Amino acid sequence: GHTESLSQDYANPFSLSDNAVYSILCDNDDNVWIGTYFGGVNLYSSASARIKYYAPGNQPGQLGGKAVRQMAEDSPQRLWIATEDGGLNLLDRTSDNISRVNISGMSSDNIHSLIIDNHRNLWIGTFMGGLTRYNLDTHDAYTYDRHNSPLAENNIFALCTDRDSDLWIGTTKGLYHYDNASQQIEPIHKQ
Repeated sequence: GHTESLSQDYANPFSLSDNAVYSILCDNDDNVWIGTYFGGVNLYSSASARIKYYAPGNQPGQLGGKAVRQMAEDSPQRLWIATEDGGLNLLDRTSDNISRVNISGMSSDNIHSLIIDNHRNLWIGTFMGGLTRYNLDTHDAYTYDRHNSPLAENNIFALCTDRDSDLWIGTTKGLYHYDNASQQIEPIHKQ
């Protein structure tokens, strides 16, 4: 193997858009998606050894938000992009179009965690807005927060699924577990 370094180079249009790498996703096609803190999303294809840049902006088709916190792939042609400053985006790789996604019940565009479970639920953890479960097939959404669940706060910073498709939820007030069978959240306490 070999080591390769990618960095921002203003003279090279195929370099990283920003050196502050905030998130990384390796997709099913062996591409590497690089979310940056101030520069949107970069797609690195090892086959071409070039970087394609998806710029943030306010126009339709542009990425909403510069700080790309997490990404998740729900099919080979669809990439969900969560930003801390512009909410949720969906990249359709067939058309190369980015659209901003507004989900009913989500009260925060400051997204810190994102994951898709085996039941095709997109879980969205926000800062100050709780945890939203969005089904990719039915488009049903439900937001768990400190008022309607055992969550002690509405800041969700980390998400992970296990082999049973249960969800583990990391907050600044501890760890929680979502049981898929009962659809309930419970705090994890020391024994």
